[in-house]
This record gives sequence, structure tokens and C-alpha cells, in this order.
Amino acid sequence: MGENPRASAVRDLIVDACDSANTPIGNPVVNGFLVEFGLVPRWSGRWSWRTKGRRKSAGRQWRGFTCLAYIDHFFESKGMRVKQEVQELFPTPLWIVDLAAADAASFNAKLKAEIENIISPRPKVPSGSNWQTPQDLHTRPAFADFTKLVEITARSVAQYLEVERFPMMITGCWANINSPGAYHPTHNHPNNYLSGVYYVAVPEGGPALVFQDPRPALMMPWTGKLSRVTANAAVAQPQPGRMVLFPSWLRHHVPSNQGTTERISISFNLMFTNFAETLAAPRWKPTAGTG
Repeated sequence: MGENPRASAVRDLIVDACDSANTPIGNPVVNGFLVEFGLVPRWSGRWSWRTKGRRKSAGRQWRGFTCLAYIDHFFESKGMRVKQEVQELFPTPLWIVDLAAADAASFNAKLKAEIENIISPRPKVPSGSNWQTPQDLHTRPAFADFTKLVEITARSVAQYLEVERFPMMITGCWANINSPGAYHPTHNHPNNYLSGVYYVAVPEGGPALVFQDPRPALMMPWTGKLSRVTANAAVAQPQPGRMVLFPSWLRHHVPSNQGTTERISISFNLMFTNFAETLAAPRWKPTAGTG
């Protein structure tokens, strides 16, 4: 006896339209949907269906619980219409600014020369470590154009966050020179609001900037393929002339430089100029003692 054609169609729907989401066994909505079409889920190292006494393998892990098309199909079969959406709560933004390649080349050549002047002669550093300049580059005339770029970008970010009425200032700015094998351990930038990095030189195959999931508790069921909503880290790819800004509290690191040339970047922090006077006071209203 042939397979239920409706079951076959549903199986294809689940596999093709819901390929990117996992479906846990035992979910009553899922199982109710399957039973409706004569499908019974079974687990034997991977999901499979059994229809009319015959076992039918999906050929891959069974997916579909969060797939909107899958859920719509279920409710439509019941004569009901639904409206669905996905909302992202508390996003962590990154701001990325890229200079045109031709402009970045000449700009970076000047920055690289100034950085080399500061650190020469280079002191000996432990293996795997790097050279870092003093944190006052934003006060030096040779870095005036770079400082202006940071300030303009920061104002744009402040407008995006709707805090532009509170002036910000650069609290520190320094260059990092990572030779092959050097890395930056995990850290954040306390006592600042925004932090950022600008790439002066990036080796071929050089490491990305890796941000870690800031949530204190995280479950990571293995899906076989990590995505931006299931991974516990995210990367910002470096390239010469790129500036990346991020919240200062966001923990990050730079893996070992596996390239054959140096990775040169300029890091900086920004904070509200008059934080104590303008932003640190409590904002809640008292409920007693005001009259």
C-alpha cells in the first residue's frame, strides 16, 4: 500500500521549508501536527517518520519547530489564520565604518609611520605578547585627523542611540602592534561608554575580533550549524581602513596572529564628558518626604 500522499507532502514541507530550525520530540503541537497527517516521530540517532507501518527516514536531522511556514501550515489545516513575528530583545549593536580603499591606503601609511616613530627602538616583549603605545595618541598633533574621524563617528553613534545631547570625549587612544603569534586575551573596557578599534594593517589570514555572548546563562543545544541566534560568539572581520565601535562592557579577544606580517590597530575609549554632573544621579521619583 502506498504512502499517504498528504504525509509525503508534509514531510517535504518540513524538510525543505523548515531546514534551519530544530524540533524537539515530545512537543504537543509538533506531535499533534504529525499525527494529523498520519506521521509518528521516532528517534534512532536521527529523526524519522513512520507512516502506515512503514519507516521513512528524513535523510537528515528533523527540523521545523520554529519554522513559520510549518506552523502556518498546521493552523491552516485547522481552518485558523495566524500572524507571527520574531522580536529581538536587547540587541547588542556594532557600528562599522569603512574608508574607501584608496583613501585608507594613504591614511594608513601615515599612521603606520607615526606609530613606528613612537615605538622605535622596539623594546623586547615576551613571546606571544605585543607592543602598545602610550594611551595619549588623541592628544598628539600627528594623530589629529584620526582623532577627528573617531569624534565624528562617535557623534553619529550617539545620534543613533539618541544620547547626542550628552557630549562624549576620548579617554584613551593607543596603538597595538601584533607580530606573528601575538594575541590579545579576553577583556573589556571598564569605566567607558563606547570603545573601538581601527585597522591600520591586517595580515593575510589574520585573526578577527571575537566578541563573546554577554548573557550570564546560556544553553547551547547542538544544532549542527551555529547561527547568529544560537552561537556564543560573534566576529568582526578586520580590514585596512575599517573602524569598529562597540559597547565598552562587551567582552572580546583577538586570537593569535597566524599571518606572516604584523597586525597594527588603534584602539580607543569614549565616555560622557560630565557623567557625574549630568547622568549619574538617580532618575526615579521619591514617594515620600517631598512635601
